[in-house]
Amino acid sequence: MKILFLTSRIPYPLDKGDKLRAYNFIKELSKNNEIILCSICDEKVHPKAESELNKFCKSFYIFNINKLGILASLLKAVFSKLPFQVAYFTNTSIQKSIDEIVANEKPDIIYYQLVRMAKYAQNNSIPKFLDYMDVLSVGIEKRIEQEPFYKKWIFNLEFERLKKYEDEVFGRFKKQSIITEQDRDLIPTRSKHQIEIVSNGVDFDYFIPPQKVYEKRFDIVFSGNMAYPPNVVCAVYLVKKIMPLVWSKNKNVKVVIVGTSPSKQVLELASENVYITGRVEDIRTYFYESKIFVAPLFMNTGLQNKLLEAMAMKTPCITSSVANNALKATPSLDLLIADNENEFADSILSLLSNENEMKKISESAYNFIFKNHNWSAIGNQLNQLLIGTKND
Repeated sequence: MKILFLTSRIPYPLDKGDKLRAYNFIKELSKNNEIILCSICDEKVHPKAESELNKFCKSFYIFNINKLGILASLLKAVFSKLPFQVAYFTNTSIQKSIDEIVANEKPDIIYYQLVRMAKYAQNNSIPKFLDYMDVLSVGIEKRIEQEPFYKKWIFNLEFERLKKYEDEVFGRFKKQSIITEQDRDLIPTRSKHQIEIVSNGVDFDYFIPPQKVYEKRFDIVFSGNMAYPPNVVCAVYLVKKIMPLVWSKNKNVKVVIVGTSPSKQVLELASENVYITGRVEDIRTYFYESKIFVAPLFMNTGLQNKLLEAMAMKTPCITSSVANNALKATPSLDLLIADNENEFADSILSLLSNENEMKKISESAYNFIFKNHNWSAIGNQLNQLLIGTKND
């Protein structure tokens, strides 16, 4: 098949969940298909992006949007019903360019990543596939309570608009996917049962368990994009709520928070026992040099790639039952579950004092991830779905 693949970000470097998912789907689909990639870009293009993506794509088009254009789109959205994050990526010039690419390339199917790109699903009769990924409206709803009072109204407005839009765009596509059953249950459309579950995976050629013994410089690691509000909330909760309970029993426990663009709140967490890395070239080093991955994640949407990666590298994990609802690992076998600061602290102290338990959990976790979250198998599943969408 010839697949036109549309994304709201260039899927490289792999520093955000949507980029990671798009990159691996493109990589896997390119084994049996011809890929034409169209990506919107609102920042400087990574110097390796084009060479890396051209390994898998017949053609790669980048559509730059500037601050002035974005501002104009957002101002228009104030007087419409369009969600702001959809308006942000909407551009009439880009629509015209995509229409020309469709006319010239004549793809068999068009793949749209996220509802942010659904506005471009018009002007042709080619079969269309939407990957919701997760439920953006629920993510915005969760952020409302964390925002200062003067921002709450805009997040409330965005939540209401997104909720309606996620339902409205469903009918524009022949088929849709989402990452987890948990998200499918939350999607605000009556036809949710028709949405296919297409999970996330791990690159087992990259995230390789340690082949030698590393010095454990850190007891606890947490990773992610540290400008992303849910990750900021997790980091703050870990250091300010959980760790004081741990330090009251063992003052020497050291934490490393790994990830690009740490916010001011995250940077302020740094101390003698808390190390903030900022962007790193190779996150694997911090898995190798840490004893436990702790992820106090309480958002009930999405599947956390950070957990998949830690488990693939045999770093024992502690996370919440909400996060595990999406993952579906076996508690106390593949990972430990904690739902408040006391439970997290107790689990951390318990694991740190029991190397045999850490090893047992890490081995079980690796087996679980290898069986259930392999990009190759997931890519095959998506390929079959796209073939079905084209032929339906």
